Amino acid sequence: MASARRARLAAIDLMRRFEVREEPFGAGAFGYWPKGEPASGLWQRVAGKVFVKRVRGPRRNGILAPLNMKVFPRELMVWPDADCTAVVNAALLESRCIDGVAGPAEGFERWFARWRDNGSTERVFPASLEQGSGAYLTWFEGRHEPGALNDLDVVVNANVLFALGLSGALENPGADEAARFLNRAVLEGWYREFRSVSKYYDDNLFFHYTVSRAYAEGGVRSVGPAVGALAEDLLERVRVREDGSAYWDLGHPHFNTACAVLTLLNAGRRDEVVARAVRYLVREQCGRRGCWERMTAFVTSSDAGVRVYWSSEAFTAGMVLEALYRWVMVRERGRREAAGGRLTELDGVAGGDDPA
Repeated sequence: MASARRARLAAIDLMRRFEVREEPFGAGAFGYWPKGEPASGLWQRVAGKVFVKRVRGPRRNGILAPLNMKVFPRELMVWPDADCTAVVNAALLESRCIDGVAGPAEGFERWFARWRDNGSTERVFPASLEQGSGAYLTWFEGRHEPGALNDLDVVVNANVLFALGLSGALENPGADEAARFLNRAVLEGWYREFRSVSKYYDDNLFFHYTVSRAYAEGGVRSVGPAVGALAEDLLERVRVREDGSAYWDLGHPHFNTACAVLTLLNAGRRDEVVARAVRYLVREQCGRRGCWERMTAFVTSSDAGVRVYWSSEAFTAGMVLEALYRWVMVRERGRREAAGGRLTELDGVAGGDDPA
């Protein structure tokens, strides 16, 4: 337990370093990269122009640059974003409860409300939704220039709702509209062409998980229709092996299955398929290294069509371990309920009621 706490606190300390306090931002806004320096020397500017010409964009002209590059073209530097701001502040909220450390900055929710799809921003994703939806935009474009390019992403909006739910701020402007966006994306089938609703995540069932997490752990009951439909979608797509174990495979079966298990538990489903999927995850663990397979965590494209992928073995392990832990808690809760015992320390661990 002590080593786990040290690891959590180290992770929280790392995340805090990505807070963006430069104007016009302040406490509570986070970015994917830290504050960077644009190319300044002659050869650096020339190399930067060649790089920009090759990838063409997107040109955000932000203030953040990659950690592993000493200089970076100003045109390709990015701004803080709603996704990082949501997940980091959610982690700070949870760490405050678990470890008693300082939580997020007061009023961090305001950053989401400032950058919404109100019709004044040129939105490039998704094309299936009318302009002015009111949902949360991905990028906190620092200059707020008229016509600045931005986009809506279903996973980003799910993560924002999760953070708002944890902080008790579901009255934040845009929360209702974000929930409406997610429900439409699921019930009208947009998510089946996943690149049309997410520019930064792969079609790997992580979307299913984030929406169900907002519902069960964030208390965002307004996305119940989406959660119920996503749970049914998973039950239709499950595969069963000869040994009776069950799994999902969209290219990364270990990660896909972990996301599916967590989604079903968050949806209040206790189908036998969940137990079979847990069996699959246990049997698939690498006996030598104790891990599971690497997966594609994030993906994006330049305006020239250059695809960039971020992959992670640790991300898979984290999701699988969460799924296994949650399943153990569900079984223990079921045993205690059958015995008529009280469930004080386990209440709420297994997720919400069935929204379907």
